[in-house]
Amino acid sequence: MTAGRKQDAIDWIGPNGSFGVWALFDDQPRLTNAEAAEASLLLFVHRDEFYDVMAYHVEIAQAIFKQLVHRLRRLSAIAEK
Repeated sequence: MTAGRKQDAIDWIGPNGSFGVWALFDDQPRLTNAEAAEASLLLFVHRDEFYDVMAYHVEIAQAIFKQLVHRLRRLSAIAEK
């Protein structure tokens, strides 16, 4: 799956990846669009359910924050080029 704005892909999201996660935290629309490069099975998670899971499974919250920081660092490096 590619994520980007209009025709410019800025990221590749592989198996078990995620997109649109930032919108769960700030009630704003996603920053980018995503398009599947091949047949895919996707899971939509409602905000309330997301927070319920994070409240009871700290290890999931830690993994999500780690992934967000990794993605932010990677995007920052791309922007610096």
